[in-house]
Amino acid sequence: MLILFIISVVLLLIAIFLLRKINLRRKDLVQAINGVVCSVDPTGIVREVINPEVKGAVVNPKTLQGIDINSLIPTGKERGRLRKDMKAVADGMAEEAGAVYELLGEDRTTQRSWINVTPCSGGLVFLTIQHATSARSQQDPQTYVEEVISHIHTPTYLKEPTAVAGWTYWNEPLCKLLNVNQSDIETLYSNIFSEKSQKALDDDVRRLLEGGSPSVVNITAFRRGDNAKLVLQIRQQISQFGDTQIVVGTVTNVTEQTKHAYQMKLVAEQLAILKDGRRLRLWKYEPQKDVVTVVYDNYFGLNVEYKTYHRADIENMACKEDKPRVDNDIDEICKGYTNTINVAFTLAGDSPTLNAYEISGRVMKRDAMGVPTLILGTCIDVSHMKELENDLKEAKRSANAQNAENQKLLNNIAYVIANPLDSIIGYSQLLEQEDDATQRKIYTEALRNDSKNVLEKVNVMVQMANIKSGKATLKRQPIDLNGFLTENAGVVKEAVGSKDIEVELKLPQKGITLMMDTRYLQKVMTNLTDNAVKFTEKGKITIGYERTTGKEVRIFVIDTGKGIPKERQKRLFTEFERSDAHRSTSTNNSLSLALCKAIVERFGGKIGVKGEEGKGSEFWFTLPIGY
Repeated sequence: MLILFIISVVLLLIAIFLLRKINLRRKDLVQAINGVVCSVDPTGIVREVINPEVKGAVVNPKTLQGIDINSLIPTGKERGRLRKDMKAVADGMAEEAGAVYELLGEDRTTQRSWINVTPCSGGLVFLTIQHATSARSQQDPQTYVEEVISHIHTPTYLKEPTAVAGWTYWNEPLCKLLNVNQSDIETLYSNIFSEKSQKALDDDVRRLLEGGSPSVVNITAFRRGDNAKLVLQIRQQISQFGDTQIVVGTVTNVTEQTKHAYQMKLVAEQLAILKDGRRLRLWKYEPQKDVVTVVYDNYFGLNVEYKTYHRADIENMACKEDKPRVDNDIDEICKGYTNTINVAFTLAGDSPTLNAYEISGRVMKRDAMGVPTLILGTCIDVSHMKELENDLKEAKRSANAQNAENQKLLNNIAYVIANPLDSIIGYSQLLEQEDDATQRKIYTEALRNDSKNVLEKVNVMVQMANIKSGKATLKRQPIDLNGFLTENAGVVKEAVGSKDIEVELKLPQKGITLMMDTRYLQKVMTNLTDNAVKFTEKGKITIGYERTTGKEVRIFVIDTGKGIPKERQKRLFTEFERSDAHRSTSTNNSLSLALCKAIVERFGGKIGVKGEEGKGSEFWFTLPIGY
């Protein structure tokens, strides 16, 4: 009970304090010179007039009770500004707000008035409405207008009309635009505005002082900090405050609009140039006479001048694919179903170059039944535009294909390194917990092997992606195929080691020289022979080649290993397909064969495998001799 009593006393004291503060606020407001003080809700409805007996006010205080204060402000922009200020003060976002408004008086004429907004209780605000000439009467004009523009959201500045670097005041939006503080303006003025821009502004002020009308001046400015170049539109005017003249300037940032306008100008110039080279031709068509008259020569590639055609002649100029569409569009305008025609088509014929045209026209005359009797139009050669369009489509297709290939590469990398990475993490955890030096050495070696395995897989996939995309650099050089395969067989004999495997060479007496990149040919042979050694326990590995046609050579690697089931041979050269799932737990074999396929196809050849399960396999690939 004692705690509740103490809380009640504290709340009572707070309430007394707030009421006292509100009463003091009321007292201060009521003492305003020639001003009406009223409490309103944030929407503008007057709840109470505090000093209904005030004399000489802008509005009659006795008529304000219950009205919407916004109804006294004729312009929507000023009504919006007042509502925004009232909401900001009511929500506690601002302690005070004020601005000059054009207010409707008792005689329904507008008067310049100062409306000040201050906090009240219960979600209300106080409005003090005064004559603009009496409001802030103790302030000099400079201070007065500074307070006025401080509430304007548009970048705005004030300055003396005869001083270039004299007194100047910028409101917060302008300071923010140019990244300066009010105290820095005089010292940074020449850094922000070039001499040319300063002169343009000063010349505009002199023109205004001589009685000229306000106009827009375009200048450049440099924002402090990043020194970014801005294009500003400035509208200056001279305002009279008693005996004092002040320049008021509003600033609009048009940097982006200027860039856009410049780009549009360039496009327009390019289109104009393109139009000059597109062979614009004029024509007229009289449907009832079925006569098309073409003006100027070289129309549709024909040397004609004021030559006449029939409608069927024009329709037959279109290629087979476009003819139905051209027929339909011409038929619709001739029957009066539409008032215009715009149709593009490609010329019929076997020309190796693209000949495309665009016909545009409009009905100019109709008979009493509304049927067109005269159609006028133009024909433009759009061959170049169609070529550009086709090139763009091809570029987009290539980009999409490249994106798909890149995504596939990322997916493949994620797939093939998942298991080795899991293994690396596992060995790392074991290594961290193991104290025995011998066991730690085993784990370290396992980590090294798995890391090497990951690196090899990633390298293979990157090589494959580069080959498929055409990014791989090819170095053509003559290769003596007999000598090359003989050296390769020697390496295979060393790799066989203690296995009971015979390495045999089958080479023609007359050798062949290939123009080939040795690195990639060696990569294919190494992958195929490594697989043969890996999956053959005993028997024979045969390496050789034969000339299949006058322009092609077939190279083969035959082993007597376990062989590959026929149903799996077609999928063998795709990524992640192993030749024998029971013989390998990794994807290295599938990646190596997929890389072989990519290399061989890049050099214009084919690759394949044949054999039976339990009877060995023959891997082969072909290459053009003249490559």
